[in-house]
Amino acid sequence: MLRLISLLLVLISASSLAAENNKLHWQGYLSGGFADTNYDNFLVNGDGGSTMLYSGGLSARWHFTPGISLTGQTIYQDTGDHNDNGLSLDYLQLDLSDNLLPNSEQTLSIGRFKSQIGLYNSTRDIPFTRPSIYLPQSIYSEGLRDFMLGMDGLKVKSDFFLDYGTLTAEAAVGKNVIDSKFNDNVLGPTYPGDWSSAINYYFDLRYQIDRWLLAANLTRSNVHYDSSNAIIESGGIHSLQSVFSLQYRERWWEFVTEYGERRMDLRGFVITNGNNYFNNDRTMQSWYAQLRFFPSNDWTLLARYDLHYNDKNDKNGDYLSRIPGGLFPTYFANSQDWTIGASWHPDDHWLIQLEHHWVDGASWLPPIGNPDPSVNTHARWRLFAVQVSYRF
Repeated sequence: MLRLISLLLVLISASSLAAENNKLHWQGYLSGGFADTNYDNFLVNGDGGSTMLYSGGLSARWHFTPGISLTGQTIYQDTGDHNDNGLSLDYLQLDLSDNLLPNSEQTLSIGRFKSQIGLYNSTRDIPFTRPSIYLPQSIYSEGLRDFMLGMDGLKVKSDFFLDYGTLTAEAAVGKNVIDSKFNDNVLGPTYPGDWSSAINYYFDLRYQIDRWLLAANLTRSNVHYDSSNAIIESGGIHSLQSVFSLQYRERWWEFVTEYGERRMDLRGFVITNGNNYFNNDRTMQSWYAQLRFFPSNDWTLLARYDLHYNDKNDKNGDYLSRIPGGLFPTYFANSQDWTIGASWHPDDHWLIQLEHHWVDGASWLPPIGNPDPSVNTHARWRLFAVQVSYRF
């Protein structure tokens, strides 16, 4: 809470600076809320529990020349035991823009930037740019939030303004951001160790015309684990993820669906008791469909179905349940999440959101790489969340 007060003081100082120099453009948000679950390890350590949700952010862009700018954002997060809470640098990038080809614009970004994965990843921290408090976890994992979001490196983006729509191509290379909670969210606190990112990349292609938006993304995320315990040896995770997105919007409603596959090749991670679950090669499968209705200018209603398989070749958990020792119940093989929600915009600055999830399964609950039935004890559980946000 003290860090949130410090962020407020930074915002006040920035407002006075912005008034003195029209080259600086800035905006920010503050939000507070509450979330509760009955049986799971999604919010807090342990089987069920509740947490307050506090977050805030300040973003700014400084234009040196029409084609050169510096963009950054700092955020504060206090949203549960599995996030790297506190004040942090979300992104800071130098952008060089020019029109190198006819009817187009090219941008080179250097620094820390947001990874473009699916429709919502790059703006998932801002309440006003996401459809719900919690995004579909089959694709937008809360436990891997920082890892999926940030990359330190180089990004190239090109927008082509066609006679029929806009085509955007983006490619990036760099190292992913690994936060202090990464190990607990992947392996669990029983297996302490240090993680490091390889040089990774992603490619993103999207086409927008009228009410349609189509997108495809390919992301490589390789990491290395240096064990600091006597139970498990060092290892590495080689991940290749593809996401395909479709959005269609009318005045009164919107339909979104995304499909994803993530190949997870785990190498090493040899455990002294002989359990070799860590050392495997599998493909996770994800899909969701989402409907939003806009009965008025200030109200939005949401309904969503989200499906996830830990291994598309073992959807019911037959192999998982036969691992020696009987450690993993079959409900760790898949997850189905039915969500309803509502949002109210009383004006341009305020947003009030609430939602309820009914979940069957635990395949995307932390620790994601090492299912833990001692904290995720039930196949069926629910999640409720409410949040109030203000932007300026």
